[in-house]
Amino acid sequence: MLNYLILLLGFLFMVLLVFVPGFIELTRPKDPGPIDIDLDRDMDERYFSRSYKNYLKSSLLKTSIHQLEADGGSALVSGDSFEDVVLSMNRGPEVVKVSSGDVHLSNGTDFDQPIVVRGDLTIDDECSLMGELKVDKDLITGFDNRFIAAHADNIFLGSDNTISGWIDADKLLSIEDDCEIEGRATAGERIVINGNGRFKALAAPMISIGVDESEPANQLELGEMEWSPDLDRMIIENFDDMPLSNIAKIVEQSSGKVIAYSNVLLRAIDLGLTKEPLITLDKKQRPAYFETNKIWLQCGETFRIRGDASIPADERLAGNLIFEGDLKTSTGVYFEGSVHVGGSASLGAGTVVQGSLICGGDLMIGNNCYVAECVYSKSDIKIKAGTSIGKDSLGGVAGENKVFIERFSTIQGKVYGEDGIEILSTV
Repeated sequence: MLNYLILLLGFLFMVLLVFVPGFIELTRPKDPGPIDIDLDRDMDERYFSRSYKNYLKSSLLKTSIHQLEADGGSALVSGDSFEDVVLSMNRGPEVVKVSSGDVHLSNGTDFDQPIVVRGDLTIDDECSLMGELKVDKDLITGFDNRFIAAHADNIFLGSDNTISGWIDADKLLSIEDDCEIEGRATAGERIVINGNGRFKALAAPMISIGVDESEPANQLELGEMEWSPDLDRMIIENFDDMPLSNIAKIVEQSSGKVIAYSNVLLRAIDLGLTKEPLITLDKKQRPAYFETNKIWLQCGETFRIRGDASIPADERLAGNLIFEGDLKTSTGVYFEGSVHVGGSASLGAGTVVQGSLICGGDLMIGNNCYVAECVYSKSDIKIKAGTSIGKDSLGGVAGENKVFIERFSTIQGKVYGEDGIEILSTV
């Protein structure tokens, strides 16, 4: 008995011991307050640009500017000459080159200092600018330039430019072929990518990849089904004896509208024709392509499908769908809600998803598809040409591996790939 008591006391001592450090900190606090975490750094994609711009604005107002010569011939500058200003940057005191007007940097210009231009900045070819660029108006570059970070009203990057940090435009960021941006590429209005490229993260209200701004985005919608007493009666009279696909055809002929078998099932649930709120569908209540799958209504309008699934062309499916296995669709399939796939997914050309698309494996989105909300995958994402993602500020693409995007696609919101983003002619 004594041994058990000692064991119990020892156990209680170990349980209480874990609370001792917290009790000591509570009674004799050493930290002045909670850890100061600037959440804007992660939540605001344009954080670095905004903070740098605000810092320069406040610092330059406090500093007297002395006219100095440009760097002894190491830079070929036309337009307004630079004035050197010493500012206290995060890296310590640093000379910032400031110009009050337009500036043109010729081929081979090499600057190590940050540059502030009050007008337009035009950069020719093969320049190396290892300080941040702050341009009040437009930034225009040639090819094969290297710089660390840039902000401007509009930015037009020529081909084969490399940015080792971030780049941000208040309005338009236009990127030509074979550029690489190792940090965030962001814009207040639109990003246009006119060729191949490599990126870490993209963020703008609209991201166009090889798409003319005048081209309308693919936002196909077929509208909702309006049920009438006559249509309800068709379902009530045939539900027990007829497959749902046949009932759907009868309703289509009567209403003149395209309808999915799952629309009929959801309406049957609303009419109280099913015995339980959580049901397992028998074979007559399934379409032929789900014959080997187990299907049940998980909650509300969400269906769960066990096993791999293959959807034939031009099929329409209602509700939110959870596929536990792999999913493959043929052309023209229309999902009225969100789609969550546990395995890999391949969407055929012209597939429409009127909600979000979540995938646990590799995800291939075919040509001319449309996803109304966000796209996420735990593996690689491949997006074929003509695809449109996002609507009304809902959108974005995120992958835990790499994101591959073909030209002639549009995305609203953010694009992020843990292993990077590649824009290619074909994926």
